Formats: sequence, structure tokens, C-alpha cells
Amino acid sequence: MDCATCDVRIRTEWFDLGPRDIACLNVAKERRSYATGETLYSAGDPCSGLSYVSAGLIRDCRQPDRSAGAGVLTLRHPGDVLGLQSFLTGSAQLTTATALQPSAVCFLSGQIVHALIARNPKAILLFVRRLAGSLDCAEEKLADQGADAICRRLVRLIGELRLAGAILDPKGEAPLDVPLTADELAAAVGTSPRALGAVLRRLQAVGILSVRKDAVRILDLARLQRAAHPAAQTTAGLRRHDA
Repeated sequence: MDCATCDVRIRTEWFDLGPRDIACLNVAKERRSYATGETLYSAGDPCSGLSYVSAGLIRDCRQPDRSAGAGVLTLRHPGDVLGLQSFLTGSAQLTTATALQPSAVCFLSGQIVHALIARNPKAILLFVRRLAGSLDCAEEKLADQGADAICRRLVRLIGELRLAGAILDPKGEAPLDVPLTADELAAAVGTSPRALGAVLRRLQAVGILSVRKDAVRILDLARLQRAAHPAAQTTAGLRRHDA
């Protein structure tokens, strides 16, 4: 694919490169394809450059800290970059990246990234903004660990997976199989496995979902959405009562 006409490039730090640098990208990029479940790299592997998701969906997971008991899982979509923090800090890979569906990335070696930054210094600011956005999302999750907030983030995650095609749901109806384990779900919604487990058990007890070894099955999406917004239901009920 020609970088000059690629609609994914415009979502990256290299959206306004000149003709010379676009030609450089075309020559230097290495397009890599991955099957569902295939690992791009593992935590601890050397970080030799940046990978931009060009198609599919990537699960980017940082293993839980033993003291905190919670990991971090982020879904990477086309236009997202993999390995940015490791690359900027000169460390080994901090996460393990796995394809959730057939996916492709464009890999840029560290040498090429440095050359592009030297000619396009504002890319550094764009990298910082990307990292700041990730930090804002993490802080939002840490700030609210209540059961209702966890439900809301679970609903948003399911919507994100459906939009990306990782959940096959042609009729828009439950049941839906979320292709993540309970521990991975905890990392994705920004809470501990213990806290999420309590929420999942509560939802399973009332028939909203079921927990399996390799996935969580949503049995009643509408009820899950209502459980995520109990205050709105209470307000609506009060309005009906007042009427």
C-alpha cells in the first residue's frame, strides 16, 4: 500500500509528511501480517522500532504487578502505535501484543523513526500528546473503582469490540462471546481481577452473563447496559412517578 494514499497514516504522527519522507516510508516500512491469536512480541523482547496497526485489532497487555494485582490491557486499532513507551525510554518491550483477529502492522525501525523525527521535530510533541491521552484514560479508570463504573467500562469495551468486528454479532443480539479471559477483562477495564470477579459473579447470579475459562458470554446485553447506569433508571422512574 502506498503511504501517500494510505488512510491509516493520517491518524498517526506522520500525517503531514512531505513527498521526500513519504517516499522514505514506502521504502523503509515492513508490513507484517498476523493470524488470530498470533503474538507480535512479548514483554521483555528487545524494542527495535515502532509498529503501527494498519488493519485488524491488537491486544496490548502489560502483566499485573505483583504488589498491585492488576494488569493493563489496551485494544489497539488501525492508526495506533505499538511499543511507543519502550522505544522512547530505550527499554525492552513492556507489554505483550497479540492479534485478536487477522491483523497487519507496518514496522518502522528505530533508525528510520529517528531520521523522520530529525526532519519533523513536531512529531515528538505528537508522541507526547499520545502518551498523555493514554495517561488520562488510565487515571480515569483508577479514579472510579465502584461496581457501577466497572459495569460502564465493560459496556464500552463490548461496544469497542463489536465495532472492531472482534465480536461476531450480525443481528445485534445476545449472547455475545467476549474473546478475553476474566483476568484480561480486568486489565482492559482498569481494575483488579478480584474487583471484577465480584462484579461478574453478581451479574452471573442474575443471568446477565456467564463466565467461562477462556471467555465471558454476555447473555443479556440490554440488562447489562441498564446495570451500568442505575442512576439514570432511578431518575427515569422518579419522573414517571411524578407524572
